[in-house]
Amino acid sequence: MLPDGDALPIFYDRQRDRFTDLGETMHWLLASGVPIEQTNWLPAFEATLQITGVRLLEGALVTEGPASAALLLELVQSVLRLGEHAAMNPVRPRPIFRETVKAYLKNEVGASVRSQYRLTVQDAQLTFDFYVEDSHAFIKTLATPSKFVQPVGLTMLGTWDFVREEYSNSTRVTVVGPHVRLPRILIRRLDDVSYVVPWENRTRLKGLLRA
Repeated sequence: MLPDGDALPIFYDRQRDRFTDLGETMHWLLASGVPIEQTNWLPAFEATLQITGVRLLEGALVTEGPASAALLLELVQSVLRLGEHAAMNPVRPRPIFRETVKAYLKNEVGASVRSQYRLTVQDAQLTFDFYVEDSHAFIKTLATPSKFVQPVGLTMLGTWDFVREEYSNSTRVTVVGPHVRLPRILIRRLDDVSYVVPWENRTRLKGLLRA
C-alpha cells in the first residue's frame, strides 16, 4: 500500500523473473510533490534501494529472481521506507499538476472524471490519474523533473502498451505538464500508443474526450 492509502500494484514478470511496481511508487512520489531530485532526498532514496536490494529500472522499482515471498518483501520494504522518509521530511506544499488537470477536465471540458482509476490488465493492477467513462478514456499526467522524465516516460509507455493490447477501442491520453521537455524519440513512442497533449495545447482535450 502506498503512503496515501492507495493500493500499490505489484506485478511479477515471468519472462524476466522479476517483481515490479510498474513505476507507481515513483509516480506517486513525484505527483505528491516530493523533491526526489533535490540533494537532501537523493541519498535517502539511493540508500533505501541499496539496503533492500531493489533496483530502479526505467522508472520502476524491481527485484529480480525466481518468484518468492522474500523477493516480494524486498520490494514492499523499499516502498515503505520511502514512504516513511517522505512523512518524516515533509515539503512545502506546491500545486500538483494532476489537480490542475482535474479542474480543467471538470470545469472547461465538462467531463465526469473518476480519479485514481484502477484497472487490472494481464494480472497487473494499473492506476490512471483519470478515467472518463463517456468517452472510454484513460488519462495519465506527466509532470516530472528533467532528471526523471525519461525513466518515468518509459514506464508510462509500458502501461499504455498493456492497455492498447487489451482495450484497443479506448482513448489513451498523456497530458504533459508545462516546462516538461521530453526527448523527441520518447514523444514519438508515446504518440504511437496514446494522444500526447502538452498542457499549452490543452484545448485539444475537448475534442478527444467528446462522447
